Amino acid sequence: MLIIQYLIILFAAFLIARTIVNFQKRKIDLKQAILWIILWLVLLVIAIMPEVMGIPATLLGIQRSVDVFVYIGIIVLFYICFYLYSKIESHREKITRLARIIAIQQAQTEGLLIGKAEKRISVLKKANKKPTKKKVSKKKPKKSKKTRKKR
Repeated sequence: MLIIQYLIILFAAFLIARTIVNFQKRKIDLKQAILWIILWLVLLVIAIMPEVMGIPATLLGIQRSVDVFVYIGIIVLFYICFYLYSKIESHREKITRLARIIAIQQAQTEGLLIGKAEKRISVLKKANKKPTKKKVSKKKPKKSKKTRKKR
């Protein structure tokens, strides 16, 4: 066995362990965990027995078995990019809908608050417009200095 094979085996084992930890922490669901574990096991098998890739290579008309692994890897990466793009678009649409709903709810709430404030203002204005009775003072008006001197 080559050193690169040992490194790939260690890497695959690490990735299997990380997948299990992510599943336990509920970062991925069971379907995703199974998919990733199968993928890492395939990598492990290919690292241990690289001659396994000779079968698909001959079926596809590819001379070197390592090239099959590279081609499949590129195809998988394109699929992952497409999958992630579609998920991002789906989340973007959901966020847009939620933002619209929140904006409408806030506008309605502010409208209700403004309506309540306007009612309070009109009630206060009506209360201030009512004529109030002025108290008439019973005291005699004081005489000015001029009227005092005349007497």
